[in-house]
Amino acid sequence: MNMKTITLRLITAASLVMLSSVCPRSTLADESTTATAAVKQYSGTITAVDAKNRTVRVRGFLVSKTMRLGDHCLVSVGDKKEAGLSDLHPGQKVHITYKSAEGVLVATRIAQQPLRYRGAVVAIDPKNNTLTVEHGRLRKTFALARDCKFIVKDGGEGKREDVQVGHKVTVVYETPDNQPIARRIEQMSSTLVADLSAVDLTERTVKAKQLLGNKTLVLADDCKIVLKGKPDASLNDLRLGQTYGFSFNEVDGVNVVNRIASVPAPPVAETARSSK
Repeated sequence: MNMKTITLRLITAASLVMLSSVCPRSTLADESTTATAAVKQYSGTITAVDAKNRTVRVRGFLVSKTMRLGDHCLVSVGDKKEAGLSDLHPGQKVHITYKSAEGVLVATRIAQQPLRYRGAVVAIDPKNNTLTVEHGRLRKTFALARDCKFIVKDGGEGKREDVQVGHKVTVVYETPDNQPIARRIEQMSSTLVADLSAVDLTERTVKAKQLLGNKTLVLADDCKIVLKGKPDASLNDLRLGQTYGFSFNEVDGVNVVNRIASVPAPPVAETARSSK
């Protein structure tokens, strides 16, 4: 073996050593870049949606963040599990799963978190299109969205007239510009229209006369008794033999009434017609 061959082999070995030391660094650099895109969580209220740039601005407790929707970002809004960017708008509370890559926040999942408020309706203002709901000593007034949905017993879609003063409701709402806007109002009680046949002040029960006998109803602690449109009457104000509307829920065989309201008498002409 001559000197030229030995020198060539030494150069080749040195080159391999250099490559082996460089490659791991390159691999570590790639792994480091990937690791910076850590998966994180963020919750807040949407303040702006940019459809052109596919971004949403979300206000959290202290700060706001701008999220860019990834190509495969999953969006769910209300009952719509496969929603899209067009279903997002200011005022919605959302929970976002995202990746942070060198300051760029890429959303991989956006799920709306519906805001809910439960209580009794104490005021309806048709002129201003608002509804006021009382929970304990707190009251909240909601503007009704143009496409506000009214949901009644068994999840069916009802009408605005299905929600009256004194009804126990759940309001699903959003807060664009920090103003509560009702998107959905659920009034899930059954309604019985019948004559009052008995009142027990001690037991806080009433009986409604039916064709096959009396139906016993137990008053909820916050049961509203609505007379002349005002939800501040008491059991003492009810009159035996008069017709009332009883809104109640059956719980394992016990009928819990949350609203008792006077029922307007039918027009004289209709009464006369029905008696013929």
